[in-house]
Amino acid sequence: MSSLLLLTPLVALTAQEPELQRRGEIPRVTLDPTTLAYNIDELAGLRVRVLNARVVRVFEPGAFLIEPAIRDTMYRDRVLVLIDAGSVRIPSETLAGSTVRILGIARTLLGARVSPQPSWPRTLDRKLIEHMEVRGTIVATSVETPEGIELTQPMGRDPAPARNR
Repeated sequence: MSSLLLLTPLVALTAQEPELQRRGEIPRVTLDPTTLAYNIDELAGLRVRVLNARVVRVFEPGAFLIEPAIRDTMYRDRVLVLIDAGSVRIPSETLAGSTVRILGIARTLLGARVSPQPSWPRTLDRKLIEHMEVRGTIVATSVETPEGIELTQPMGRDPAPARNR
């Protein structure tokens, strides 16, 4: 029950939620990385939109780590982002340190690790997860700049020019 109290002021459900539920679609929850990190067990499986996320580290073109763009606690509220069937289309050094927004499905670390797609980053083992204090995962369908410029591309494609959404 305490996690629901934490979610109440921080989560905004879309106005279309009742209609989406009637059609059997998963509602989208808009939140920040901290809320997702601390409530991953309750949010796992939901379609989420994460705002104000800063990229901490890029493990490979389809996997990177985020935390809140503005840190107001001494704890690391970090979430692993795995791009679903794609990769980022900009160099790692450009992405690292940038603020992004992400759309995807929230997953627990275990759920992401045992799922066949997307693949788990080879460089990310249990020790590194614990050291970097990774608390959850997003299987992302979109990674954008705050202005709405898409940063992902499908696997096997050459980098495409930037586009606004």
